[in-house]
Amino acid sequence: MAHPYSPQSAVIPGWIPNETPILHLAAEFAALAGGAVILALLFARQCPSWHGLRSIDVFAVAWFALCGFLHCFFEGYFVHHQGRLAGMQTLFAQLWKYYSLADSRYITLDNFTVVIEFLTALIWGPLSWLTVYSITARSPSRHILQIIMCVAHIYGVVLYFGTEYRNEKLTGDSASLPDFLFYWVYYVGFNIVWAFVPAWLLWDSWMAITRAISFCEADTSLKKDR
Repeated sequence: MAHPYSPQSAVIPGWIPNETPILHLAAEFAALAGGAVILALLFARQCPSWHGLRSIDVFAVAWFALCGFLHCFFEGYFVHHQGRLAGMQTLFAQLWKYYSLADSRYITLDNFTVVIEFLTALIWGPLSWLTVYSITARSPSRHILQIIMCVAHIYGVVLYFGTEYRNEKLTGDSASLPDFLFYWVYYVGFNIVWAFVPAWLLWDSWMAITRAISFCEADTSLKKDR
């Protein structure tokens, strides 16, 4: 059976088309992802430190809860089932097959994609949940964890776009269909968010650490002058 992915020359053993409309898949996925975020926020509200959190902190809890869900469960599913994903009809499998129209590296099991997703599920997923907890508990390690996660996400996005750009220049083959929805909305739009949002949170952590160090240095100087 001929597959719809780019390039057409790609070999995808066992591929079968999705049997569920994309709107149904998207609604189920949104419910799961939204549920994970809502549960994280409900957990945060139960903590005594909730009322001391800034608006950006509440946003960060929701953001890293979403990252934790995606990295651990959605991307973890890809890593675990990668070899048979093309022939499966589960919710996550069909979503990966649909997204692969925007980036066929997932359905063709590109080496870079598989390795980066393995690291993402194994390391960045659990660290996302740890960051959620550290923000909620107002832990001293919160901004260190946030910086690590933000740098990892920005670095991952650069590699994600950079490797495909170089491959397309070298081979002339694109991993995305030349369609506005799949290229600009899914491939570019969905992924560039993981550069902009981490950059904003990274700036917040930078400012928080800078203020804390300035305060400590000023306090130390004041004590020496006494």
